[in-house]
Amino acid sequence: MPPELHTRPRPGSVAFISQSGNLGIQLIHWAEEQGVGVSLFAGSGNEAMVTCSDYLQYVADDFQSRIIILYSRACVRQALFETAKQINRTKPIIVLKGGRTEAGRAASASHTGSMSGEVAVFMAACRQAGLLEAKVSFELLDLSAGFSSLPLPREIV
Repeated sequence: MPPELHTRPRPGSVAFISQSGNLGIQLIHWAEEQGVGVSLFAGSGNEAMVTCSDYLQYVADDFQSRIIILYSRACVRQALFETAKQINRTKPIIVLKGGRTEAGRAASASHTGSMSGEVAVFMAACRQAGLLEAKVSFELLDLSAGFSSLPLPREIV
């Protein structure tokens, strides 16, 4: 692959955790185009051994990461929301759940064999944990850019 096709966003404060490597790479590319600085990217894949909760716990202690973007296409476990609720007190977490549309549910199930879960349940869990929910992938980057350039409120949750 020619060097000009590699994506190298500038260093920054946004951590990307994604269950989809493809979407994660797209977000990294968009971040580079928009000038959003990235502290780290982690792809959790099918979460056979390491889950999004594990990555969130790591990012909680990472001083360079001030904002967390999370993409999940599978049913999200209660542990993720419990972890996120604690971290969200100091670092905003913006989340996008895949499988919201019929096509998205089919793609999610065929890719990992996972169930996409009920969107209404997911939305309620996000509200309880104080997570910001994005409806589409572009919102993840827009919200992260806003949080990167503005001071955080004294209390997020």
